[in-house]
Amino acid sequence: MPCACATKGERVACANKPGWSVDILYFLVPLSIVVMGIMIWAVVWTVRSGQYDDLEGPAHRILMDDDDPRIPRPQGASTEPGDTPPEKQAKH
Repeated sequence: MPCACATKGERVACANKPGWSVDILYFLVPLSIVVMGIMIWAVVWTVRSGQYDDLEGPAHRILMDDDDPRIPRPQGASTEPGDTPPEKQAKH
């Protein structure tokens, strides 16, 4: 049955038809609450997992030169990127 405000067979959403424009809110309001809950959970998870602990360390670390003799190296660490320490080489 066409709406009372439609003329000549037009299909129009009428404001005076009860419940027509409000029905979508029954879907959108719970959907937005669920999406908001997921976003809050994601922020809480990132804070608890330590994602924001050290924001400047990695940015400065990438600028440091690995060949700098002032950087302490673990005992037996190689100076060349592809070298393997003698104790870790496979014996044939």
